Amino acid sequence: MNRTPEPLFPSYVREGRSRKRFKSGFVNSRGETVIPPVYDHARPFRNGRASVKLDGKWGVINESGDLVIQPRFGSPLEFTEGLSRFWSGSQNGVVDLNGDVVIEPRYQFVSHFSGGLACVQLGDLYGFINKAGEAIAPIHFDEARAFSEGLASVRTTGRWGYIGTMED
Repeated sequence: MNRTPEPLFPSYVREGRSRKRFKSGFVNSRGETVIPPVYDHARPFRNGRASVKLDGKWGVINESGDLVIQPRFGSPLEFTEGLSRFWSGSQNGVVDLNGDVVIEPRYQFVSHFSGGLACVQLGDLYGFINKAGEAIAPIHFDEARAFSEGLASVRTTGRWGYIGTMED
């Protein structure tokens, strides 16, 4: 029988009497420490992974506390649909749950994935890509937001509207 893992939540424990220095770990819903507070910072679990900061770099742990992506990123990874954006210099790319780059950094912005699509900014224009990094239509909007429940808001020629995912 497959059992859903118990939800874990970031916890913050002060170092000694300091009001500014702390370590992060994870507790269960009863407040019991499940993953000891050894990280400089921690973010909530998403897709079975949580971003943790060690020595100024972000990596990722699984729900057992195993480091599955070594700390090498300048910002936290937050997974949706098994993918997360990451920064490289001033550009965004996308990594999978193992930390493998699946979309090379070339965008000024990449949103979270929803329905297999993410909003991207390339230069001054916005558009949408699939999980393989392929543009699903020409990147031509003046502004756009990520898909949610099958719709995304877009602005072109000074007017806002909605587009669908173009699925049947």
